[in-house]
Amino acid sequence: MQDKLRETFDMIRADEELLEKTKRSVAEKSSGSFPAGREKKRGVKRVMSIAACLALILLGLGGYGIYFTPVSAVSMDMDPSVEMEINRFGKVISIEGCDEEGKELARTADVKFMDYDEAVSFIIETEIIKECLARGEEMDITAVGEDGVACDRMTTRLKACTRGQENVYCHGTAMEKVRDAHKHGCSYGKYSAYLEMKKIDPDITVEDVKGMTTREIRQRCESHRNERHDEGKGNRGSGSGGGFRKRSR
Repeated sequence: MQDKLRETFDMIRADEELLEKTKRSVAEKSSGSFPAGREKKRGVKRVMSIAACLALILLGLGGYGIYFTPVSAVSMDMDPSVEMEINRFGKVISIEGCDEEGKELARTADVKFMDYDEAVSFIIETEIIKECLARGEEMDITAVGEDGVACDRMTTRLKACTRGQENVYCHGTAMEKVRDAHKHGCSYGKYSAYLEMKKIDPDITVEDVKGMTTREIRQRCESHRNERHDEGKGNRGSGSGGGFRKRSR
């Protein structure tokens, strides 16, 4: 499908030499003098036709560039993890794996040029993802938009297409956070879980979590929270017995 689309765009491509020749032809016809009557009308029509062709060429070149320019992304994180780039028409223009299993999934999942919510549904229905979800693993799906409005719109669509799926969670974030994740060599889902963990354990580093799945990081976060909760209950219990009082000075 990608080859067909590229062939279509190739048909309207023009190199610089052709563009320059067309421009010169338009200029010559515009500046030249035409005979009166029928010949003059024919010359005007010819100039208009050339101008129209030039406009179509430029429009085609611009359209090709716009279509293959990513403006947002969707990150699907568990183990495997993949990220998809989305153009301004909501179509998937690339998919990449963030780990070894993710790379294999990206290679076999034919989702290019699908609407991004359809692509997400397709990937969730692949055997490897269904098996992971059946084992109780969690999938974080992150909509990465140009701004808050785009994030909200994308998140709403993703929640709609995953409604009823167990252990699948959708949210949105800004592009800057994803760039930070990529700088550290992580998918956004894993980096987001790492940031959550770092609030609880300030000494943890990105290198510490790279070998962990997103689910393992979140389980560790939950374990730390439970430990703190239990410690808090213990301290309150000791205080309520009256055994610890401040000394009066």
